[in-house]
Amino acid sequence: MTVLKNKAVKRYRAGNITAAFGADLLVTGSTSVPNLLLKYYTKLDITDSEMMLLIQLLRLRLEEKNLYPTPEDLDETVNGGAEQVRYLTDSLLEKEILGITEYYDFEQDMVIKGFDFEPLYEKLSELWACDKVKEIERTKNILESSNYTSTSRLANANNQKTSLREDQPSGQVLNICTLFEREFARPLSPMEVERIRHWLDEVDSVLIMEALRRAVMLGKNNFRYIEAILMEWRKNNLRTLQEIEKYDEEFKRRRASRGYNTRKNEDKTGTQVDKERKKLYDALLMS
Repeated sequence: MTVLKNKAVKRYRAGNITAAFGADLLVTGSTSVPNLLLKYYTKLDITDSEMMLLIQLLRLRLEEKNLYPTPEDLDETVNGGAEQVRYLTDSLLEKEILGITEYYDFEQDMVIKGFDFEPLYEKLSELWACDKVKEIERTKNILESSNYTSTSRLANANNQKTSLREDQPSGQVLNICTLFEREFARPLSPMEVERIRHWLDEVDSVLIMEALRRAVMLGKNNFRYIEAILMEWRKNNLRTLQEIEKYDEEFKRRRASRGYNTRKNEDKTGTQVDKERKKLYDALLMS
């Protein structure tokens, strides 16, 4: 083993060039290029040649701790040599993709110049944020469309309640089960079918469909939640949709009256806390 300039160099037997290459490939490491940079660099008006220069600058920063390489340092790594490096560097600085700033070198105990990648990361973050906003809007539209479809389907089922023939309980069970399977997007088990039969013995089919509608709207697609709704209505002797709507309105009024002062104080405190958090967040961003 021979040591040259703080690097360990292994001696290989004559002719074993493949092993030597493999060892150096492993020891010299690799340069990590952010996927977001590869994804967005063309939107930042960065050419392929400029992109390659950025990669080389990242490599020298990581491998050789060279924060401010000269065109001569990059002469053999960029097509066109030192002159092309100067041109590409000036272009990146003019586009405000790169900056030049000062760093403190601990080993030399001095302040040195170096390329600053912060302008690049700021531009990348803006593109990323725009895509995230679009993604959130698309997701919201899909969810709203899905909720609208489910609500419309259940409303139509309620309007067609007269088509459920009371003199044919088996047909009524079949209609209700079909509606459940459509909303749950899966077949019902024999136990679930039996539970629906039990509900139909106690409440009107319209109330079962209304309970299903409410569960779907809240994303609670399970029998336990639906049964809890039906039990609440039975406990309060609610047998029609009109009685349920009236009960809901009265409940909202009682809750609003009882919790007005408490919510008022909580909202005031919560608003103050939100303002303080935003102030701290803005300060961190600007620091």
